[in-house]
Amino acid sequence: MFRIFLVMLLAVSLSGCSALSEGTEKAEQEVDHIHKLFNDQEFDRIFTRAGQQYRDNTDKKIHDGLFKTVHRKLGQVTNKTLSGWRVNATTSGTFAVLTYETEFAKGEGLETFTINLVGEKAKMVGYNINSPALIIDLEE
Repeated sequence: MFRIFLVMLLAVSLSGCSALSEGTEKAEQEVDHIHKLFNDQEFDRIFTRAGQQYRDNTDKKIHDGLFKTVHRKLGQVTNKTLSGWRVNATTSGTFAVLTYETEFAKGEGLETFTINLVGEKAKMVGYNINSPALIIDLEE
């Protein structure tokens, strides 16, 4: 009886890991798409593709200003390394939080994306970037 319990526990654990990795993979694909839109300066499309929670809580002018400023000061994304992630399943949905050490043409930044995972869809609901280049003028 105990062996059957262990086998069932192992099966449930492995299926949970699979769901987490699938969710993380979908979230990473969404971040890749956001970076492509960013490099193409399609900031409107980043906003319209974002989840309803982001659009409800982020003024469009603030969104545009942020992404335009990041692009002007740091340039295009040239490389990124996933430095951390977590997936939270809550009563409000499943959310993946991905942190990237991102290299831009003119500097570096630490980006954090919060992605809402709904079925087969992944939608950005939060974005944060930390970079000294955004608060100081490196060209002086």
